[in-house]
Amino acid sequence: MNPKSCKRGFIMRKSYSKKSRTPIKRSCVRSKRLRSRRIKPLKVIPILRSGSLGKYGYAVHETERSRHIALKKALRKYGFSSVIKKLNTVRILSKNTNSIIYKRDIRYLENKYMSRSGSRRSKVKTSKIVNRSIKKSSKSSFKLGK
Repeated sequence: MNPKSCKRGFIMRKSYSKKSRTPIKRSCVRSKRLRSRRIKPLKVIPILRSGSLGKYGYAVHETERSRHIALKKALRKYGFSSVIKKLNTVRILSKNTNSIIYKRDIRYLENKYMSRSGSRRSKVKTSKIVNRSIKKSSKSSFKLGK
C-alpha cells in the first residue's frame, strides 16, 4: 500500500505493535487535521434591491408603529418569508449599527403572522381525547338512568 492509496479525508497510519506484542498492520484512518477535512462552503448573503422595503415606508429611523405599518404593506406584496429574508439580510449586513431594530421587527412579524396552530396530528389526538371523554360521560349517565 503506498501512501496515496487512502481516500480523501483519510491518512495512512504506520504499523505498530501492541503492548502484548500483537502486530498491527498499517491502515487508512480518518484524518484529524483541519486541512484534510472537507472545507465548508462560504455562506452567501443575497444582494437586496435598494428600496425594496423602503418604497412601502420602511426605514430604520422611523417609529416602531410606522415600521410595522410599512411591513404590513410589504407583506401583501412579497409574502411572509420574503419579507423575513429581506429583514434578516439587512440585519446581518448592518450588524454593528441597527441590527437590534431589525431583530425586533423580525420577532414582531413572527409573533403576529406565524401560525401557531400545530400539526394536524396534535389536533386529531386532542379531538379523540375529547370524544372519548364525551362517550364515557354519556355511558355513565345512561347507566345511572336505568
